[in-house]
Amino acid sequence: MVILEWSCYWKYPTVSQTLTELLAEHLAHGTLVGQRLIFLAAGLFGVYRGVIFHPYFRPDYREWLERTPWTWSMPLPLGPVHLVWEDAIVPVLLGLLALRHEQILLFAPALFSAAAYLAVLGAAFCGTGQWSFGFTVFFLLGLIIRLNTFAWAAAGVAVGTYVVSLVGLRACLAAFPWKDRTTTIQFWELLDNQKQQEKEVGWPFNQLSPVPTTVCVPAVLGLFVSLLAGWWLHAFAANLSDASDQGEFLRFAFCLVGVGAALTRFISYFWGYLPPISLWGRVRTMRWIIAGYDQIFLAPLSIAAVVTVADLARKQFDLLVVAPVSVFLTLLIAFNMGPTLRNWHTTGKHRIVPWLLQGQYRKL
Repeated sequence: MVILEWSCYWKYPTVSQTLTELLAEHLAHGTLVGQRLIFLAAGLFGVYRGVIFHPYFRPDYREWLERTPWTWSMPLPLGPVHLVWEDAIVPVLLGLLALRHEQILLFAPALFSAAAYLAVLGAAFCGTGQWSFGFTVFFLLGLIIRLNTFAWAAAGVAVGTYVVSLVGLRACLAAFPWKDRTTTIQFWELLDNQKQQEKEVGWPFNQLSPVPTTVCVPAVLGLFVSLLAGWWLHAFAANLSDASDQGEFLRFAFCLVGVGAALTRFISYFWGYLPPISLWGRVRTMRWIIAGYDQIFLAPLSIAAVVTVADLARKQFDLLVVAPVSVFLTLLIAFNMGPTLRNWHTTGKHRIVPWLLQGQYRKL
């Protein structure tokens, strides 16, 4: 390439310049792809390491373990969930590969792998009822993202997060078996179509059953999930150096969350549960507002108001603050504004209609 460039330089200076630019562009593109592959491999290894040995993510393993005399003081049969020295091999190799990229620090792949591993443990803590440890881990992970430009500070926070996760892991395994201690595993069972079909008895008996068929989000859980969503949005956006990109990302994020939360909230309450009378019936009877039914519109309208105010406030205040606050309030309303889905299904002023509940007919 060098010989070709020098030979072209004297006779065809324009061609030489073009070849040089193409070569530089090719090398830059290859470097960027290589960096992404390194971090992708590090993240996948972290997720794999957290999932493969944890009973929570392996239902067959968990059910088998429940039938054995295993206790938390004994080693897990398939291997420990906590890290061991062998787990450093892959991050170290990825770190050595990263040496050819000047933009990547030696320990950056290991930090990324540890963050992915800690995220998996945080999910397991929440899934097994250890909410305090789960939210603490996710909050600290957001802090690691926020300190992305200060690599050594982020590494220190990662070490502290791992210490917290070790304490949480001990509490998590000590609470085994988890079925009677959390509703999260029951939530996954609700998503299992086969198990749900086995429990169904058809319309309208499913809707009138005293056994809950939906999982309601507790108020405290809704509060912390909303806080985490706003915090993570702030942490991600703060790492965008370009002001215009940051503004577009934040505006898109809080508008998307607002529209998605409002629609999800409305559809989950409306689907299969129509007003007691039609629109024409309201006009004929002069019952413009039916409080027992129209209460389901309060949450979507409140979310729309929050998004509208946030869109106006971004012109006067820092969007890096306005957007996370908007996302927090939006999700808080969607999760926590009454009535709960269970109360709505059992005490709401509505009509249960079968045509929106296809697939629930069963011959008895």
